[in-house]
Amino acid sequence: MDDTEVLGRINELAREEHELFERESHGKVTDADRERLRRFRAPK
Repeated sequence: MDDTEVLGRINELAREEHELFERESHGKVTDADRERLRRFRAPK
């Protein structure tokens, strides 16, 4: 995977995270969405 592919993947994940936060803020989040959001969080 080259730098361009890595950056593309990071941007895809950022867009997905933003969409999930947006759904959550409008009360339209599902349990699957919440699980996906949980996976975006950095480990402690």
